[in-house]
Amino acid sequence: MANILFQNALLKRRQAVPPIWFMRQAGRYHSHYRKLKEKYTFEQLCKTPELAAEVAKGPIDEFDFDVAILFSDILFVLEGLGLELKFDPAPKFSSFINANNYKNYNNINKAIEHLKFQAEAIKFTRESIPNSKSLIGFVGGPWTLIRYAFGKDHFNNDNKKLYFDFLSSTLVPLLKQNIKLQLEAGAEIVMIFDSSLYDLAGLICKITSFSKICQSIFGSSITLGSERN
Repeated sequence: MANILFQNALLKRRQAVPPIWFMRQAGRYHSHYRKLKEKYTFEQLCKTPELAAEVAKGPIDEFDFDVAILFSDILFVLEGLGLELKFDPAPKFSSFINANNYKNYNNINKAIEHLKFQAEAIKFTRESIPNSKSLIGFVGGPWTLIRYAFGKDHFNNDNKKLYFDFLSSTLVPLLKQNIKLQLEAGAEIVMIFDSSLYDLAGLICKITSFSKICQSIFGSSITLGSERN
């Protein structure tokens, strides 16, 4: 890793100047992004690797940030499983997973094949930014993705056994493969964004299965970025 500032931050080493980057640093506030958005849809910007790289490197070129971030969306894993997704402009699914159909959405290999545009976007981004800059990938956290997959308006803690069965059998293995895909493509680390933990009931937090699910991601055998020197 050529970016010593970023490496030191990952290893929690004291340093006079920290590396600078921001979540959503490539987005609507940025004139570079808005100009691209005049020509292309959000999906096109994410799924066309050259365009995703162009969006990701915009803040590096203009602000000299230390880290670029894959330009993508956490919900594409669910699209890969077969849920029809569109952005209008917020994400919308035409249907949701439920107790009657959840076994129809378990093809992990198909989902990873669908996500290969992320790997290509990472490769193009890595080629387009200086070697002194780092590159972050990301996936959605399991609880946030479960809420989207089953529909926020239909979510019911009485169905927690179904949710955890789907997490352990499909979603967590898929996330692990998605993390691996991004690391192998050139991301130095992959961050996990879980924005819906605020409503995860205390009772559910304490059950063993949720603890094991978290451990299966964070404690997996995948080599993480801070170890890729």
